[in-house]
Amino acid sequence: MEKSVILIGMPGCGKTTIGRILSRELDLELRDTDAEVVEMSGMSIPDIFSSSGEKRFRELETEALKKVLGKAPCIISCGGGVILREENRKLLKKGVTVFIERPLSKLAKRGRPISLTRDINDIYAERIDIYRACADITVKNDGPKKAVAEMIIKKLK
Repeated sequence: MEKSVILIGMPGCGKTTIGRILSRELDLELRDTDAEVVEMSGMSIPDIFSSSGEKRFRELETEALKKVLGKAPCIISCGGGVILREENRKLLKKGVTVFIERPLSKLAKRGRPISLTRDINDIYAERIDIYRACADITVKNDGPKKAVAEMIIKKLK
């Protein structure tokens, strides 16, 4: 791979799980922007939201995205809201961006600050057009994660 594969989608859509499979199958390191934010800040994401607010979290998220894109090609699992900042949308063009679409009823909600404070339908309505505009590839995650990863690999080739 000459470019990183960047996974985007709603919170809880399976980016990290599918990213792990892609990492193994493509023999590329998996980087997670949320994990980078936690490492850089020394705080959990819910703690960042409660102590510093969403704006500060989004700033850290941009720093994390820049950091992982500065590495050799890898699989990058992004936080669900990474597409909300124009700066991040420009950064996503440095890789092959894959939008993982999952039915709203199947999204995991545990440990996801935004999904707990706002109606998931409102979040989806706000973001869906942006996800689609950012995506080089779109896949539906409504079956086994391994099958979704295989579909991504097929589309990458």
